[in-house]
Amino acid sequence: MEETRLAWLFRQYFDDQISSELELELFEMLESGRYTAELEQLMKDCWEKLDAEQPFDRLARTRMLNAIYAAESDTVPVQAKMIRWNGFAGLASFAAAIAICTLGIWLYYASGLFGGHHPGSPLANDIAPGKNGATLRLANGKVITLSDAKTGLIIAVDGLKYNDGKAVDNDGNAVERWDDGKGINGEEALRKAQMLNLTTSRGQTYQVTLPDGTKVWLNADSKIDFPSQFTDMERRISIIGEAYFEVAKNKDKPFIVETDGQEVTVLGTHFNVSAYKGEGIKTTLLEGLVRVQSAKANHSGSVILHPNQQSTLTTGNEINVRAVDATNIIAWKNGRFAFNSANLEAVLKEMGRWYNVDIRYPDGIPDERFTGNIDRNNTLTQTVDILKFMKVNFEIDGRTIIVKK
Repeated sequence: MEETRLAWLFRQYFDDQISSELELELFEMLESGRYTAELEQLMKDCWEKLDAEQPFDRLARTRMLNAIYAAESDTVPVQAKMIRWNGFAGLASFAAAIAICTLGIWLYYASGLFGGHHPGSPLANDIAPGKNGATLRLANGKVITLSDAKTGLIIAVDGLKYNDGKAVDNDGNAVERWDDGKGINGEEALRKAQMLNLTTSRGQTYQVTLPDGTKVWLNADSKIDFPSQFTDMERRISIIGEAYFEVAKNKDKPFIVETDGQEVTVLGTHFNVSAYKGEGIKTTLLEGLVRVQSAKANHSGSVILHPNQQSTLTTGNEINVRAVDATNIIAWKNGRFAFNSANLEAVLKEMGRWYNVDIRYPDGIPDERFTGNIDRNNTLTQTVDILKFMKVNFEIDGRTIIVKK
């Protein structure tokens, strides 16, 4: 069979014999979207050749995945995203092969150049990613379903507003003005201190601006309790799940975040708290200083966190601190999954909350770790297909991911 132009260009690149003009031609062909099927086959052939000649160990796979998914599709031209692994494992030809496969995988799974999906995705039965959404519960028990067309809620002195300034009516609708005293925004009670509760379910995320101006982003399956006004000498709130905070500065009123077993005290800073049940409590600092303290009466120890440090509260009420890349920890807030040598169970727990799916391990949990960065706007099938490069088998059955060794 006569070799196609695309295959010839691939081979030239693979052998590191391609000129800059031909390399540009190759990129333009890939970007055009007319060679999807052929590109898929070339990628498969390339991957099989690589694994046959030098099988990937775990470190090689995770390093490669990290390079692939770290690409930012909206800001860097595709030519600049080409990852050359010169010197990797001391094999120049292997590095060139890695580079061309990396480009192909990136085009399929990260850039959306082919209409936002890749071959093999069962789009009709796929599961969409999570979206904006939350419910607000007032002290009198009234529950308001907040608009999924809005990104956040503002707790104002004179009532509730969405981030775009529109008022919130009794049913959560956005209106131009409040209802002249007939709804929740006209109640005198809302102008007095009362406890409010904002909850996201699995597959939801939302942002709320508290009465002091502090901004809070809730991840999926999370809850925050807070007052409609901070009238005490401190600003105390509590959370379950995960939240990112940008705390308004007020040196006279410390801001305190309670979780089950821990308190975080700040004056004004940016930090993330993850406190899902059964997953431990992790506090990560991005800016400023915070004090983390066990809430147990018989344990008075505390630690001060500096930027890019994370504390973990152990089952024995000890607080361990380690250095982390804080931007990876809050990737969820910016619409991405980001992991650094995370075990498969932790990866799938986070994805399960976002896609509102259950995870089953009929053959046990594979001993694999993942380092990478994936767009949370991908469908479930797209995301699972990316994870298949870890050489773990996945099946999707309704709203359940079945993991097989």
